[in-house]
Amino acid sequence: MKLTGLDFPEGHLYSRDYLWVRDLGEGRARVGLQFHALPRGGDVYFAKLPPVGSPLERGRAFGFVDLAGSTFELRAPFDARIALRNDVLRDDAGAVATAPFGDGWLVEVDGLAPEDLKGLLDREQALRYYSFIPGLAGKTLAAAQRFDAGRPWPSTTSLKLGDDLIVASRLLPAAGNEAFAPDWATGDRWRVRVKLADIERPRTYEYEVQGDEVVAGDDCWRVRAIEVEAQFPPQSFRRLFFRKDDLTLVAVDDVSTIDPALFARSENRRGREAFLLERAAGAGDEIIVDHPRMPAGCDDEARDVAVGHEPPITQIVRFRAGASRMEVELRAEVGGERLVSVQTWERGRPWWKDAARVRGGEETVRAELVQG
Repeated sequence: MKLTGLDFPEGHLYSRDYLWVRDLGEGRARVGLQFHALPRGGDVYFAKLPPVGSPLERGRAFGFVDLAGSTFELRAPFDARIALRNDVLRDDAGAVATAPFGDGWLVEVDGLAPEDLKGLLDREQALRYYSFIPGLAGKTLAAAQRFDAGRPWPSTTSLKLGDDLIVASRLLPAAGNEAFAPDWATGDRWRVRVKLADIERPRTYEYEVQGDEVVAGDDCWRVRAIEVEAQFPPQSFRRLFFRKDDLTLVAVDDVSTIDPALFARSENRRGREAFLLERAAGAGDEIIVDHPRMPAGCDDEARDVAVGHEPPITQIVRFRAGASRMEVELRAEVGGERLVSVQTWERGRPWWKDAARVRGGEETVRAELVQG
């Protein structure tokens, strides 16, 4: 490993888990990732950071960054509280690697006591610590696994050589995919443009995260959706309630823009699964496509989705671009024709990047994320 004087800037402290810390005074500090955590100099595709107000616990993981083919856990060097996180990384996670001591910083914390910084390395100590690869002599090799009741696999595993963490892994929950689940915060907004095959003019909808709420016993995000750039002012808007753990839809409120006290609610009684349906609606058939929860793995897969009614549905998941993009496809035979729905997710985006629906070889819906 080649080091230069620029690797450890003056005025910073360093942890043994590849983090740097800059004391801002009054119990506050800025934390970032050393580029030594990226031995191949690879790209960073995604950075997962905790929300403001979250506690940090010394030695425990508080987030991670995804590299090409690997994930690096961020371990807290002290007890503290998240005061600020670097939202630049939501759009440019690569700054963690290209500007680790500049725009690529991770979080700011507060609630630090002076002794919290005493266990960190200064520049000279960091140069010595990181200037060699530790050998086996005089060091203990220790492996650890943690099992939780009802889990099919160890919840966490680790391998340490002395005090140096060599390998760490964790079991992703089957109910969600934290790598692709959007990192929402109250006030986030994005716009989606939708083009229907039988309507010439595209329609644009704006979504806004309004906060959290408990609906049907589930912790949910409350999201407001309203049409913008409409030819006529919309008569109503929608409030959507998404489960926080897997972003499946729980309920929808249709609220009058004329009198907000007037609204109608529809519950998603299908739970967390996919469903495609064709039914008579006015002059034509209405096809409803609801994607299931996003998968937890990062391997291409195809599976049949149990929906409890016809038609049978097959879900196909593909990962692209170093697992930074995920394609979720649903297929079914409806009325003698193949119905296909596809969504493309990218890490760090607040919503799917684009989506399409094709029936009998003809595209009936095309949608894209145009802002956000």
